[in-house]
Amino acid sequence: GWGHTARVWDVSFAQLPHVSELIVVSSGEDGTARVWNPLQSDKEMTPPLRGHRCESVWSVDVFESLVVTGGNDGTAKVYDLESRLRSSMTPEARSFAVPKDPPAVTESVDDSDIPSKKRKKKKKKAKSGQVVCGMEFYSKGKAEHVLVSTRKGSLYSLDIDGDVWTEHKKWCTIKGSAIDPSTGNCMAVHPRRMKAVLGTTDGWLVQVPLDPWDKSADTRVAYKSCHRPTQSVSFSNGMLVVLYARAVVLYDCENLIPVNTLSSTTLG
Repeated sequence: GWGHTARVWDVSFAQLPHVSELIVVSSGEDGTARVWNPLQSDKEMTPPLRGHRCESVWSVDVFESLVVTGGNDGTAKVYDLESRLRSSMTPEARSFAVPKDPPAVTESVDDSDIPSKKRKKKKKKAKSGQVVCGMEFYSKGKAEHVLVSTRKGSLYSLDIDGDVWTEHKKWCTIKGSAIDPSTGNCMAVHPRRMKAVLGTTDGWLVQVPLDPWDKSADTRVAYKSCHRPTQSVSFSNGMLVVLYARAVVLYDCENLIPVNTLSSTTLG
């Protein structure tokens, strides 16, 4: 038992300059080659080498960092053992659970005075999970953060080193503007200033501050374009670049004022 699910046909030894352990590569009737440390036979050093479309890998040989296998499918496969070992030693990616959207506040309506025949039956809305409509990295001082926006209007930032989430004011809350957060579909963070811009399929652009402690910075701006849908937003050379279905528009970053429009015909 070297971990193969069928008979082992061949074994070859390998010695790499940067690896102190002795390495064994085996091939078997399960169509794979496997990499082992003979002193720790209960654990493979890399995921199985699966390149052949056959039941048996008859032979295996190692030259420096290259592993060559031959199978009954009439092919020889070459693998870079050093790169596979290096990727296996890389720590697993960290995962973070985005905070759940707060429950929606609904107003109750008293319809007791309305005749039963005139009462309309309310359709039950299908429950939907949380939908992330934007995610961007940004730096705050020396700390790295991730900004996450959702289609319920929530805006969260994660301090990656401290593993701490901060809840910001809803990105769709702009005085005098009726913005449907379920239409949010893109977001960009300014590379030097603590603010982000979100776009919606309705053509809205919403600029929000990212420093929850700086009350003077809470200058929210919203602009609805005649172009739609908003497909992507990005910052470049001090301008906000917005891609729509049939145009690219350059905006002033401070007030979301259109500066230049390139139509699809202009873009060629």
